Amino acid sequence: MESESLLQLSQDLGNFFENEKNYDMIIKAGSDDDIEEFKVHSIILRARSSYFCAAFSKNWIQKENEYITFTKPNVSPKVFGFILKYFYTGKLEFNNYEPVDLLLILVAADEMNIEGIVKYLLQHLIDNYQGFLSKDPLRILQTVLLHEACSLLKDYCFDYICEIPNLLFDSEDFISLDKEILLILLKRNVLFMDEIEIWNYLIKWSVAQVTPALDIEDISNWSSNDFTSVKDWMSDFIPLIRWLEISPVDFKRYVIPLEKVLSKDLFMEIIYTDTSKCITGNISRIDPDESDRAILYNRKFGPSFGGAPNLALTNNQVYCYNSNSYPGSESFISVGLTEMANYEVFQIIEIKNH
Repeated sequence: MESESLLQLSQDLGNFFENEKNYDMIIKAGSDDDIEEFKVHSIILRARSSYFCAAFSKNWIQKENEYITFTKPNVSPKVFGFILKYFYTGKLEFNNYEPVDLLLILVAADEMNIEGIVKYLLQHLIDNYQGFLSKDPLRILQTVLLHEACSLLKDYCFDYICEIPNLLFDSEDFISLDKEILLILLKRNVLFMDEIEIWNYLIKWSVAQVTPALDIEDISNWSSNDFTSVKDWMSDFIPLIRWLEISPVDFKRYVIPLEKVLSKDLFMEIIYTDTSKCITGNISRIDPDESDRAILYNRKFGPSFGGAPNLALTNNQVYCYNSNSYPGSESFISVGLTEMANYEVFQIIEIKNH
């Protein structure tokens, strides 16, 4: 009998709200082109919400003619309508709302201290977050990232994306993803994806931030500024990439063509930490007593002597791991890159690593 009475009360108050009779308050929710006025009863809001009790006591409201007026521009009409219906009926019906709308309801309810909504809606989202993420991963992640009310849900969402990253990375909206989300995923260090895939997706995202016109499939047309811009966007990601987990084949195919995105020091560190990523060799010595001297030839400066006991050859380019300045050449070779077109190295002996 009691449950039937409560159900009837809920229905009657719901009708009271829908019919907009005898109202004494007008609430304007939303902003810009998405604004709606709700005609409500202040006594219901006082009884059901500590937030509105405070609004009345602190003079957050105004009065125009015979009606109390209140504005809530940071809450959309769709979200505010859900909250008002809860005030009048006590019902929580989630099925007709998109996942992002439910998150925004959670955020608004948390701000307005509506514990009855927050408690049950948060549990509903946790129980169903996998299905929600499958529908709209980008918007959900960006919403939970921005709002403290979603902090508990955030861990569930990021853990799930780490397990099934293609939900997000293969999304049509991937290039619109907030950089902070990518950093969070990489820092968790449990992203279930090959490291070379991570590199390729990060390059794709970074290129898109520079300009949509930049062709990632034809970097031969990239300018120095293009490489610099992509390098800037990649800078925060680079320390989080596990370089040693990239195979030599993938490194030569996908990383070396874009090596200008890396600092020269980092590139040298990678190939000398894992020599399988390049061809290594020793250069012939001029004098056995001068073991750190070797012959190099530069078309502009002619033959020159210098300290370069270790060289790395890859992608038709010479890399010196540790070299001194060369007399008369204005340091034409140093730690870093030297084009084979400009420098010839005599008697390089390939060393096979076992």
